[in-house]
Amino acid sequence: MSLGDEPARVPPGFELFDTSKMPFMELLGPFYRKRGTAVIQLGLWLEARHCDENGLVHDGVLATLADVALGRSLVESRNCQQSVVTVSLNLERVAELTANHWVEALVSIKQGEGEIGHCQCEVRSDEQLLMVVNGTFKYINQRYYP
Repeated sequence: MSLGDEPARVPPGFELFDTSKMPFMELLGPFYRKRGTAVIQLGLWLEARHCDENGLVHDGVLATLADVALGRSLVESRNCQQSVVTVSLNLERVAELTANHWVEALVSIKQGEGEIGHCQCEVRSDEQLLMVVNGTFKYINQRYYP
């Protein structure tokens, strides 16, 4: 599939997510985002390159999607010039998925105050829950992305 075909598969309300300062994300994307009240939703159209030798989407792809959505949501919820680094991620895979599906990371912030932030993310395809991710992040006084 070419990048020209991609927007037709992206749900309404999502816009291209700038990953130009995140080289690893550039390899997996393009990613799309939907702004919410205090958190973002991050989405990705899954392709064969995101799958393992069994044709199933690799957990690392979903974990990366969740990690970025969690961290970015914490930063944007504070509306500040700080950034975050991942302290820990706990992944629980509950369903398998193949290529040619849209997936979204939906975040809820549990605690965003102080030096440490805690949040949870559900990775879904349509109504199917694929993975639950709990993350702990440390705020740092640098801003790596706009």
